[in-house]
Order: sequence, then structure tokens, then C-alpha cells
Amino acid sequence: MTHPTPERVAIYARVSTGMRVEDGFSIAAQLVEMREFAAARGWEVVAEFVDAGITGQTLDRPNLTALIAGVEDGAFDIVVVHELSRLSRSSVFDTFSIFDILGKHNIGFASVKEPQFDLATPTGRLFLTFIAGINQYYVDILRLHTKKAKRQRAREGLYNASIAPYGYRHTGDAKTPPVIVEEEAKAVRMAFERYATGQYSYQEIADLLNKAGFRTRAGRRFSKDTVADVIRNRFYTGVVVYKEGSRGGDVGETYPGLHEPIISEELWNAALRIRQRHHHASRTFQRQLRPYLLSRIGHCHICGRKLRAQSAAAASYYREMSYSRGYDDCPNAQIGVRADKLHRQISAIVREIRLPPDWREELIQIIGEGDEVSTLQSRRARLVARRRRLKEGYLQGDFEEDVDIYRRELEQVRQAIAQLPSEDDLGQIQQAADILDSLSDVWDEADLADQRDLIRLMLQKVQVDVVQGRLLLLHPTAPFIPLFRSISLLQERGLGAFTPIWSEEIAQLPKSEMLPYPALPSLSELPAENQLADLPFLPTWPWPPQPKIRISQPLSVTLKARRQAGYEGGVAVAVPQPGIPSVLLDNRKWPDVSLKTLSLPQALEQADGSVVFLGTPLVVQRHSDRDNLAQAVFRILKPEGHWHLIDIVPASMPAHWIFAFFPDAWAYAQGSFWTSYNFYNVLRRAGFQVKQEEHTFYRSVTFGVVLEIARQRPGLLATLPDELYEMGLGRLEKMVEEQGADGLLPSEVTLVEVVAVKKTEKAKEAKR
Repeated sequence: MTHPTPERVAIYARVSTGMRVEDGFSIAAQLVEMREFAAARGWEVVAEFVDAGITGQTLDRPNLTALIAGVEDGAFDIVVVHELSRLSRSSVFDTFSIFDILGKHNIGFASVKEPQFDLATPTGRLFLTFIAGINQYYVDILRLHTKKAKRQRAREGLYNASIAPYGYRHTGDAKTPPVIVEEEAKAVRMAFERYATGQYSYQEIADLLNKAGFRTRAGRRFSKDTVADVIRNRFYTGVVVYKEGSRGGDVGETYPGLHEPIISEELWNAALRIRQRHHHASRTFQRQLRPYLLSRIGHCHICGRKLRAQSAAAASYYREMSYSRGYDDCPNAQIGVRADKLHRQISAIVREIRLPPDWREELIQIIGEGDEVSTLQSRRARLVARRRRLKEGYLQGDFEEDVDIYRRELEQVRQAIAQLPSEDDLGQIQQAADILDSLSDVWDEADLADQRDLIRLMLQKVQVDVVQGRLLLLHPTAPFIPLFRSISLLQERGLGAFTPIWSEEIAQLPKSEMLPYPALPSLSELPAENQLADLPFLPTWPWPPQPKIRISQPLSVTLKARRQAGYEGGVAVAVPQPGIPSVLLDNRKWPDVSLKTLSLPQALEQADGSVVFLGTPLVVQRHSDRDNLAQAVFRILKPEGHWHLIDIVPASMPAHWIFAFFPDAWAYAQGSFWTSYNFYNVLRRAGFQVKQEEHTFYRSVTFGVVLEIARQRPGLLATLPDELYEMGLGRLEKMVEEQGADGLLPSEVTLVEVVAVKKTEKAKEAKR
């Protein structure tokens, strides 16, 4: 008896940062329900895509992008989601755009919670093709009419965009021109007048505007880019510019505008002459640019924005530039890391790249002998034609009695197409293979520019901790993902993201040579239960005890800061935790300060404005309502009172051992725990002035200790579904059998230390 080939299913899960397990939308819960949904229908789950902590208001999600790439490659037959909101929350047009792609590739769609959206049947898939066709027709017609309407509005002297340029506001009537906002117009005039002198750069003008108290419409500081946008926009002279597909403010068809100008034509021309002079200026005397391995691909691991490579007399740096770009939401703003620290780490990883011995044979099997590009094109064309004929025969009913034959034949074609690289991929693979075949021999002899070009060929993004100088996650380009999976120094976290796992030998090198953070002694046994800090991530407190101190440093800093601000005395509150040194107070030096040791609920019951210091180590991540916790602490603190907290940050420690054996825990941890970005911005929204810093520690742990922790199933492990937990535990037990209980497992842990200060209005005004 012939059994039909089961449908191949890809499941997609998403949770935004603010969602909690109690809401029933946790990553783990979604995955379990979708797996059960697929199993009940006889479908085979062949791929899982998870976007944790990412809003559904955007389609720019890394694993949604990967899912769509799989759809286009024919890697599966059906896409399953938990509910439609997991796919998109922004608009019906975004959802239809995804349906459009599914329909074009004959991929079915099903939702666990919305059975009416079961488009996995042949009829449902046909409906998706109709959606695709209608959507494309609608888009084409809409684009055509939009172009006509925009050009006509420009001819009539009306502005086209829904947001008026800085310095103007819309009246609410589409047939009337924008009107001047005088306060913003002052900034525009100031920018043009300074620039027209030829004595100021865009950045210098941004600094002047910020110093004068001007802010962008979003409330952010001006950056050189926002100033450049103003200086290039002819709208300020009273004209409207239209040019299809162009974003430039001073190119295209120009028409007299109905709006009032902010600057004169003479001032515009003066600024234009300066722009043209700068554009055509000789570069003969400009300094030689240094190549940087991570330029254009290095990103801050907290805010996600690109780092800027900078040269200085003594060294080169990668610097976080959010503040200069007008953002104030990154705690790492303006901090730089020496480039050589990161280059040493990336070089250590590249030297480990090895092509498999039979890579040439595998490549020939994929693309065939002879002229690779023409062979590739002809093979792809034959396969696509064969797939088209199969589908046409299926729609005509030729396989009505032999559906299993159709599915088997179609599956063979899909697999053959999936194994073919694109022409771009082929060129990239061949170019890289020639280099990689002897890379370990030539890397150190290559100059920096050649090394940079190779890195850009292999990597599309690198997440960098600029404070501690470490590589957090590497995101290779698609053709190199299989190769990176073979590098011994790397482990994969999620789909196509790799974290360095440094060996014990590397950890023992002097700090300046490789690891930029401290290495603790290896852990071979767990401490007593009353000394455990926070399992499974942090068995022991990483900082050594200080027996000779009379007062804890955070409390001392608080009391000194309050005294400097003109405040004395008060109540300090410490929330104790097992395994963590107690807060100490020197009453001889601070006789008018009392110290209370309370639980968190007791601490939050203190009278409004009565506490000068609150210490809460390892408390916030465990709390069920973190946003309201921040507001409650703000309420009980006195002016200039300090909240000192230290907590784990799983998203900043992908090299922790738990994610190696329980890979599903990585997606869950990202969606369920606060990141450093959350700590910084939630506390600021609550009214605090915030200073924070991450601390990472390297610590090897014996397999015996790891297994003992895993069997207790504490914390994050308790939230995993039983099936996933048992799978991870099985992997760990097998490793212990092979390596022995005394074998060492490299691991890292990261904590964030935050000092949140309740500033008075008087202090805030003085600072401004």
C-alpha cells in the first residue's frame, strides 16, 4: 500500500517584548499548539521560525524574512501560525502582501485559533493565488493613479507627503497648503544662515540648534543627517518639487507652491553654492581612510543601530552614534570600543574556518560540470517547467486518482530547485571557496582591506558589546550559514545567528589578548542551597566578598550624592537575596541614616517619598509586573533617592550553557526577560535618571554541575514544555556519558547594574 507523502509545514511564532506567559502567547506555548495542530492533520513540521520581542507592526522581522525566503524556495508546503496577529498587526495590506507571496508559490496557510483561515487545502491554495492576482492588479492600478494624482497636486502648488516638512504643519484640508510653524521656522532659518557662511558643517549646525534648545518634531536632538535634509529641501523657498521615485528635496520638476516660503531665494542659492563647493572640493589633501573589518556590518547589541568606525591618533574605534543621530534611548550612546579588540576576536573565528574535504565534489553535484552559470540556468529552467507541468496536470484532474504520485513528483522537483544556488549565490560561493580553501594560511598575511572584503562577503551583521569589547552574535550571509555551523568556536542561536564559545585555554590568556571581561574559577560543585544566587543562570555571586568595608559602595555613593544636593539622613532599604552579600551601613559616619532589611512587598509599602536608597539584586526579572514596579519604586523614593539593582540579562549572554542544550530556551528568554534596552527605557519613562552598565563573566562549569542544575529544572527550564525539556536533558545526559562528569563546559553570564535616581525638578532644571 502506498502512503501519501505528508505535507511539509513551517510554523511561525512571534511575541512582543511586553507579552508575558500568563497571556497564553509565550513562544513555547505557541510552538506546542502549532506542533499539535500539524500532527493532528498528518503534517510534518520541517521548519520553525521565531521572532521574539518584535512588534507585529512591522514586516521587518529577521525570521519572518527567513520564512518568506523558504516560501520562495519551495522549502515547505504550508505555513501555520498560532493566530493571524502573530503574522501581522499593522494592516490588512501587510497580511495580504504575505498572502500574495504564498499564492504566487502555491503555499498553503492555516491558523490554529482561526479555522476559517484554513487555506491549506487545494481550494484554499487556489484562493491564495486569486488573492495574489487581485493584490498585484490593485497595487499596479493604485500606483498608476497615485503617480498621476501626485504630479497634478505638484502642478497645483500643493505638497504631496502626509507629513509636512519641519517648519510647517498641515491644516487638515488636503486642498490647502501647509502653514508655517514659527518656532520650527526659526531653526530652519538659523540652519540656512549658518550654512550659507561656509563656516559650519552639518554637525556643527546640529550642535548649535541643540544648544539653542531646538528639537526635531519627534522630540529628538538634531543630527547632521536631519540638518542635511533641511538644507537640501527647496520647499522652504516656496516651490514644490516632484520627481517620480526620488527622495531628493532639490531635484525633479519644480512648480510654484501655494505655501509661504521660510527662506529667500537668495539664501537658498548661497547655501547651494556652499553645497556644490563641498561636493566638488579636491580630495587631494584628505587623510587616507583606514579599512575596518566591521564597518557597515557592526551593530550595537542593545539598540541595534549601526556603529561608526572612527580613527584617532592612538587607535581606531567602533562608536555607538545614537545620540549624534538624534536618539537618546541607548545606554551605550557615544561609547566606543577599540577596533583591535574586536579584530582579534573575529580573526580567531575566521582562522577556524575549514572547508570539508569533499566540498568540490559537492559543488559539482549541485551545479554540474562545465559552464556553471549556463548549466545552472538550464537546470533551473527545466525544473521550473517540470513543476509547472505537474501543477497544470493537477489542476486539470490528471492526478485525481494518484494524488500521492503528484505529491512525490512535486516534492522531488522542489528539493532539486532548493539545492540549486542562485547565480549571485554561485558567484559568491565560487569566489569565497577559492579563498577559503587556504584561508587559515593566508589570513594573517592579508592586508586589512582584503580581510574586510572577505568579512563582508561572509557576514551581513555583527552584534557588538561596545562597553566590554566583545562580539555577541554573528549573522552570516545565507550561503555561509552551513559553513559557520562547522566552526568549532561558534554555536547557533536561532536561525542563522552564531555566538562565540571561547575555550578554557583562550579564557586563561591575559585579558588584553582575547577575552575583554573577567574569567572566574571553574565551578565543580554547587554551593549550599541557602547560598545559591539565581539558577539556572547564576549559581554563585560573581563579585568576591569585601570583608574589610564598613559601608556598601552603592549606598555610600547614594548618601554622598544626596549630601552634595543638600539632603541629609533618611531610611535605606535592602531586599536580601540568598548568596548575595548584605548591604552594610557605617552608622559612625552616617548617624542620621537607618537601614531596614525588608522583602520587596514590605519595601513597596513604605510611605511615599520616604526612602533614600533601595537595593534589589536579582529581583526585577522575577517580578510579574515590571512596568508598575518601576513606578512603585519611584513613588516611595525621596528626591535624589537611588534605586540600585543588579539582574541577569539572558539576551546579552547567548554563550550561556543553557542555550546549547535547550535551544528553544533562547527564543523564550528573549521574549520573556527584559533586555538592557528595556531596563534603560522603562525606568526613564517612570521618571528616573538612569545610569547602567553590563558586566559579563566567563566561567567554565563541569558537566556534572550542569546536569545537577538541569535536573532540578529551575527558573526558565520550568517554563519549557515537558517535551522540549526532556529533549534537552537527554542531550545533556548523553554528553555527560561521553565527556564525563568532570569535563568542563565553557559558559558566560551577563548582569546589568542600574542606578536609577529620582531627580527633583530643581535638579533637572539645573542640568538643562
